[in-house]
This record gives sequence, C-alpha cells and structure tokens, in this order.
Amino acid sequence: MNIFYFKNIKINNIIIFDKEEYKHIIALRINKYDSIYLTDGTGNLYKGYVSDFSFKKVYIYVDKHIKNCKPKYTINIGISIIKNMSRFRWFLEKSTEIGVNNITPIITDYTQLKTINNIDKYNKILISAIKQSNQTFKPHINNVVKYQDFIDQAFNDQIKNNQFNYIAHNKSIENSYLSDTYQKNSSVLIVIGPEGGFTDKEYLYAIKKKFLGIKICNNILRTETSGIAVLLELLLINR
Repeated sequence: MNIFYFKNIKINNIIIFDKEEYKHIIALRINKYDSIYLTDGTGNLYKGYVSDFSFKKVYIYVDKHIKNCKPKYTINIGISIIKNMSRFRWFLEKSTEIGVNNITPIITDYTQLKTINNIDKYNKILISAIKQSNQTFKPHINNVVKYQDFIDQAFNDQIKNNQFNYIAHNKSIENSYLSDTYQKNSSVLIVIGPEGGFTDKEYLYAIKKKFLGIKICNNILRTETSGIAVLLELLLINR
C-alpha cells in the first residue's frame, strides 16, 4: 500500500496533486479510478480514487476516512545541532522512519553550529519519510532551544505527560541502559549531546531535574548515530 500526503483533507472533496506527487503517481502506473490512500500527517488515514488527469496534475476524490492512528504514547528527542547538516538530514529521515514524534534541535556548551536556518524546509524530509515507511503521523520539528531551557521544559512536562526523561551520557553515574528502567509503551524524552558529549555541569543539571542517565553502548558514537541507536532500542522494546 502506498500512502500519499496532503495537508488538508476533507471527505467528499477533491484534492489536486502536481509536481512531485504527480510524478510519483505516474511512476506507480496508477490509472483513472484506481484507489489511493492518503494521510494528513496527524494520524488520519483516508481512501479515495483518481477521478481525473490533466496536464501534470492528478485529481483525487476523497470518499472515506478509514481510521485515526495517533500514537498512544510519544517519543521525543532533543539532539544537539550537528555541524554537518547532511548528517542532520539523515537523522531526520531515519528517525521518522523508525517512529519519532517530536524532534528538538538543542544548543549545548560543545555544540559548534548555533542555529538552523529556515527549519520548516526540513518538513519535506519528514513527509518523504512517512510515505516511505507507510506511516500516518508526521513528526514535529521544534525551534532551536538552549540546553537548559529544554531540560527545564522537560522537567515541567514529566509529571503532566507521565513520561520518562533520559540523558544519554558516556559517563553516566548510574551506568545503566534504557531497557533497565523504561516501561514498555510509555511516553519518553531523550536528550542527545554533541560529539564532544555533555559537560559534567550539563549532565548534573539534568540529573538534578530528575533525568535518568543512560549509556547507549561502550562505543563512542556520532551524535546522529546515538539518536538512531536509542530510537531503535525503543522500537524493539515496544514492538
């Protein structure tokens, strides 16, 4: 089943695909009156059919709302901005395919790149990834925030959202892994540092705010690899 994305979908209405989606439909050899599945990225799955073709446009009639697939729990990740933006784009793609809900780029003491220009443009990567992985929920990319502000907000959200808060650190005092304390199908927030790691001051600040320190593995990983590693562990625990 191929899923197509359109931001605003209404039952008994026609939506128009052009440009990239038009090319995709042509490549899949979808014909007039063929069924098609759509999502608006908020968990909704719709069914429609191709009602017409015109010059480089496809008209889709939406006739059924099949289900809402909003997650029962959320996976949130705060990750240091990566200087090599191609690696950050790779992280966005793969984390979306695995199943993340919120991504927040953060600035730590060792973060080299302090800003991300036009963060909305990265939504194209997320849309492509949910289509690739047949998902109906598009993650949200938050604006860049400073490390301490991120920790403070997570501390405030911990009780309200009944979530586990973790900080990945190779000098973790607890010397424990995610699977040692995380409860299956629970909301979770994990913060990942830059390639220089967190400073002791940053780590202890998170511990003071009720974060649990965890190790990912004994190897030294790149920032984006660390993020993917913890998401894969969550995927295996929650399957």
